[in-house]
Amino acid sequence: MNSNFITETDHQKHTIKKYEFRSMDKKLEAEIAPAMEESGIYTPPSEGNSENFAILQELLKEVLSENSQIKTQLQSLQAQIQAFEQNQQGQIQEEIKKNAYEQGLLDGENRAKESMQSELDNQKQSLAYALNNIQEVITQTQERIKALEGELSSIALDLAKEVIIKEVQEESHKIAYHIAQELLEPISQSSQITLKANPIDLPYLQEKLPQADKIHFEPDPLVSRGGVIISSALGNFDGTILSRYKNLKRSILEDKGL
Repeated sequence: MNSNFITETDHQKHTIKKYEFRSMDKKLEAEIAPAMEESGIYTPPSEGNSENFAILQELLKEVLSENSQIKTQLQSLQAQIQAFEQNQQGQIQEEIKKNAYEQGLLDGENRAKESMQSELDNQKQSLAYALNNIQEVITQTQERIKALEGELSSIALDLAKEVIIKEVQEESHKIAYHIAQELLEPISQSSQITLKANPIDLPYLQEKLPQADKIHFEPDPLVSRGGVIISSALGNFDGTILSRYKNLKRSILEDKGL
């Protein structure tokens, strides 16, 4: 990924070097300097100006360094920063050159620094606002996903119910057989076992259950097809399809925290 910030490799390209006046012939300078000073066009260089300009260079370096420090926080807004840098580089250089010639080097550097700092502050505010909006969108999306999980779970359970009903209509006796086997296993040692099933399923259970000789079978039309109700000295078990479906639905929704 390309960086929007000034890297160590490109740092030299963004460093504003100290401007040095070209040396003027002493005789020529003596002839024209007084007139230029009088009209305000020319001011002799001084040590104070050099020191101030060195300070300005350090300040500009600090501003560039600040760009690097916020790099990791603003990578998601890469295109915006890149466009800003490309646009501002040309403007800043032109402004430095213009102000340096028209109003003096020191004033030009000050204006350039202030302009760049102002633009950076504006960009920081815009980026902070954009990041805040992104966080709000993420939060809203997470909340919506959580709500959808509950909706999808309910829909999936309803679809499962339709499949179960269809299977019961076609293979109710086999479903009742598998449920009975599961419920009889923990009470196989009990001497008194009563199994109630729908009259349509009961003959198949009497024929197929291995422990049929220990079980008292009762036809019960109130027991839905595909289910059984078992009573014994060790406990009673509701193996009807509706009861098992409700338990499954409750378990799934509780796991989802719904």
